[in-house]
Amino acid sequence: MIALWWAAALLAPAAPAEAPSLASRPSIAGAPSVRYSAAANYAVDATGRVRGKWIDSHGRTRPVAGGVSGATWWTHWDIADVEIGRSTYVLGEGRIVTVSDSVLQDDGSWRAFAVLRYRRTNR
Repeated sequence: MIALWWAAALLAPAAPAEAPSLASRPSIAGAPSVRYSAAANYAVDATGRVRGKWIDSHGRTRPVAGGVSGATWWTHWDIADVEIGRSTYVLGEGRIVTVSDSVLQDDGSWRAFAVLRYRRTNR
């Protein structure tokens, strides 16, 4: 299994028994607030392949597959008759993780629908 050194370095909690997590409160000016959450379970093999399952608060489940290379982790998630998407996580300067979520368009291009930046905060 490959250690996700960048995520662990950025997000590892102070107490070793706790699992790392990301938390956000996205909002769009002028839009009503939306309650939404999602969780995913991943396994990373020795070659850097990622496999898992993503579940959201609306009951949607997506298989995910991707990879890890250096400071980048990516996953593709899909149900071909609904949507195909990808999420990319990049550890940048200042230990900030940038997460970009996109969906595949009919013309083969990707349309980003969310870009979030995370940094560790001490509780």
